[in-house]
Amino acid sequence: MVNVNKPPIEAGKLDIELAWDILKELGSAERHFNTLEAEYRKLASIWLLAGFAGMGFILKENPAITIPPEVIVFAIGVATSIGILLLWIVDLLVYHRLLNACFEEALRIEKSHLQLPQVRSGMKATQGESKVVTTRLRWFYIALTAAPIIFAAPILVLWCRNEFGVMAAFIAGVASAAYVAIISLTIWLKVSSKETN
Repeated sequence: MVNVNKPPIEAGKLDIELAWDILKELGSAERHFNTLEAEYRKLASIWLLAGFAGMGFILKENPAITIPPEVIVFAIGVATSIGILLLWIVDLLVYHRLLNACFEEALRIEKSHLQLPQVRSGMKATQGESKVVTTRLRWFYIALTAAPIIFAAPILVLWCRNEFGVMAAFIAGVASAAYVAIISLTIWLKVSSKETN
């Protein structure tokens, strides 16, 4: 609790007690956002597994439906990829930025009060200044969004070749590769290079 009877703080300076209280609040916010991000990553992994299970079911059981199973498998792959992309948006483009804001402010307070524990400085030192964590998260989401298409596209390409010829197979392959490239590039570039660990 901050003592309201203290003399005013010099402009731009925090006393140690107030700095500690702010650090505790920022730490609480960091844990909150970190927990949310972990849940979204867990959900993205489950989403991928569910997509593969759906594709496997269609291929193995071959249910009696009017739509060719190869088309359904590809549609499930696209739906899985888009669903994971939406989770990426909430995770890295919303909550990760909020987490970074808290982290950077807490780091600034730590650096201006060297008598406080230098936890965030230590965290940065172990992860490097090269955005290691953000880069790993980019690769995580690129792999998760690309995997269902990489699995489903060859099935669709073979079906197109058998049903419509080589040109249709070529178009399906190019469209699938373009989708993976565009999504991967979007994930890589959308997360600002100014993002921190």
